[in-house]
Amino acid sequence: MAVSFVAGAFAIGGYAVFHNVLFKNTMSLLSVSHIETSLGQKYGTLRQDIVLAASQRVRLSLTFGARGLAISQEGPGTIAIEAREKTRIGDILIGRWGIRRLRVETVLPMAVTGQVTREGAFYRLTVTNESAWTIRGGLMIYRGEPYFVGTIRPGDSLSETFRYRTGVAPTKPEISLAELIDPGQADSEIKRAMLQQLLENQELIDADAVVLAGWIDQPLSPFTTEREFFSDRRVTLITVVLPLTKSSHEV
Repeated sequence: MAVSFVAGAFAIGGYAVFHNVLFKNTMSLLSVSHIETSLGQKYGTLRQDIVLAASQRVRLSLTFGARGLAISQEGPGTIAIEAREKTRIGDILIGRWGIRRLRVETVLPMAVTGQVTREGAFYRLTVTNESAWTIRGGLMIYRGEPYFVGTIRPGDSLSETFRYRTGVAPTKPEISLAELIDPGQADSEIKRAMLQQLLENQELIDADAVVLAGWIDQPLSPFTTEREFFSDRRVTLITVVLPLTKSSHEV
């Protein structure tokens, strides 16, 4: 599954970044991460996009607590990368009213097991979170339709049943995009934009597969900087692709 959440997230979050820079005379940081895995896989691919903006000319660095990171940037300018026990991206120069965008990619342990079985109009999801992270605001998504399943903590299992386009009330009701994210939740507008892109992704709509999606509060690829940002926003979405299987009497 190839879904880019950068455009939607930065269209929303980028407004806040520049608003802070233009009117607060300071620096802003926005980090949008997506970790993607498939059912039964022990690892997931993490893609993290970082946008830095400043109202004054500034030079800074970012230090990650891990090695083995693939680092790239968009736009002009140079960066210096040191990879020892940690990974340091140095010499990041941001001009006045400027912006720098970096991408960090890595592979992390992310194991989710289970299955999705179809029995007539019913779909049953059985899944176990074998990772070290809590998945919050969990959703089942099938062909663009979301069904809320809630929080899945490390070691927890869940079993949910839902209907798809049967014309009757589903066992697990479909909910609207506006209901997916609580407006009072931190970074709700960025999360809503990312989910919108996920629900509208044509590849997923056409595929006969269920996607388990949710949010991870803990930083998967944490980094520090010597500078203080007026606005520091970091969001992480996880998606797990679950192939759909038919029950034995339908095969």
